[in-house]
Amino acid sequence: MSTTINSLESKEEISLKPKASENLTLTPKIHPLVKSFLAERETLFELTRALGSPLNILFPELVGENVEGFQKTFRDLNVIGKVFFAHKCNQSDSLVRRLAVKMPILMSAQPTNCVML
Repeated sequence: MSTTINSLESKEEISLKPKASENLTLTPKIHPLVKSFLAERETLFELTRALGSPLNILFPELVGENVEGFQKTFRDLNVIGKVFFAHKCNQSDSLVRRLAVKMPILMSAQPTNCVML
């Protein structure tokens, strides 16, 4: 994306196009379990052949870690916050079941398609 501004006083053009060296990139933080799974390329291909595509792969054992990470950040920064988890009724309930077992104190009496943590 490039933007050009014409200065009224000097009548010169100022380009706001970022230099290639200024482009920002984000490196994803990938859990070792997920990284290990993604390294098993043949397993991914077998799952896609058997179940079709797109393929949603969930790691319910990691959802508790994610919630704890958010809560720790809230505490560390002295921020009052809540974690909300939206869940479609027609999708896998494995994440909700995992949270109910691992963190029952966090479960709320919200409608069945939305769990507030």
